Amino acid sequence: MTRASLFIDAKVMSQARVSGIGHAVRGLVRALQDDADARARFRMRLLAPLDGHARLRSLGLDHVEYVRLPLPIRGWDRWPSLPWLPPLDAMVGRGTFVFPHYGNWPLRSSPSLTFVHDLAFLRHPETVGGNLDLLTRNMRRWLERTTAVATVSDFSRGEIVELLQVSPERVFVVPWGVDRSLFHPRAGDDAQRLRIALGLPERYVLYLGNFEPRKNLLRLVAAYRALPVALRREHALVLAGGHAWRDEEIAESIAEAQAAGERVVRPTRHVADDELPLLVGGASLLAQPSLYEGFGIAPLQAMACGVPVLAGANSAQPEVGGDAAVYVDAGSVDDITSGMHAALTDEALRATLIARGERRAAGFDWSRSVAALLQAVDALAA
Repeated sequence: MTRASLFIDAKVMSQARVSGIGHAVRGLVRALQDDADARARFRMRLLAPLDGHARLRSLGLDHVEYVRLPLPIRGWDRWPSLPWLPPLDAMVGRGTFVFPHYGNWPLRSSPSLTFVHDLAFLRHPETVGGNLDLLTRNMRRWLERTTAVATVSDFSRGEIVELLQVSPERVFVVPWGVDRSLFHPRAGDDAQRLRIALGLPERYVLYLGNFEPRKNLLRLVAAYRALPVALRREHALVLAGGHAWRDEEIAESIAEAQAAGERVVRPTRHVADDELPLLVGGASLLAQPSLYEGFGIAPLQAMACGVPVLAGANSAQPEVGGDAAVYVDAGSVDDITSGMHAALTDEALRATLIARGERRAAGFDWSRSVAALLQAVDALAA
């Protein structure tokens, strides 16, 4: 039987420093190429930027092909906004195309599935950086030239139907997963070695993600500083992630806290992909009180590692966390402080969160994501 081509835009998983979405797309592709049914039906072909090709090959994927396009990573996201792009399937061949990060290319005679993770650029435009203009100018064009839309939660599906007025039957939910062979409770010795390597304290509350306004780091730092002195001496606040956009105030708040003698710490170097499970697993608490999330992968990773989670009581965060997180009003410093205090000091609550979290993470297996993606691809064919 001749296998159809399944093309996946691999830019977000081929960068030197991969974001949360990049990690998630790597997880989906890895699970897809490990799925016997998917391998029997499709030639999985990764569309690689010119300077990301080698990094993609270094991931050790055994059942994919690589199609190197003559475009660099820099500016890659801008190409789909150009009105005169040639049809991509005219260059690489016909098949089904998956665009995992908002933008897409025109196609001559092939179906496509375009991921729209969230609509922060409409709900909270004040928190979006340089991509705001790109998204607002081009979203309608991208929706018109894709066959269907994929998103990562029921919450985001509702947002897309309501705010972008996309027909419900065109929007498919493909939730992210967590690799529990990597993210699971670890021995203390492993976490200690990483702590020393990164210059981190022994006990810490962790934030993991980009430094951008939507992640609510200004209130998180203020909430930490409002904890009792004894608790702050016992637990530092570790902020791990890359600078993104509009992060000047965040940097100022961190510097101000440090100047006041507060234990607000950043890792001394970039945290490698294989170190993330140890960084997460070594935390006393993951604190992610975001203002808005389409999904949120870090809370799942923490749950799988046996770490309690604090999250915002908004958007898709309760959908992901279920009954396994402490939810707070993300707009209230006092509420974030109270939630952190409870999650750090109430041992019965901590035990409940850990047990529920491990069960919750088990429900977000990547095989579930693959099944949802293949269902969407079959709907495109129909």
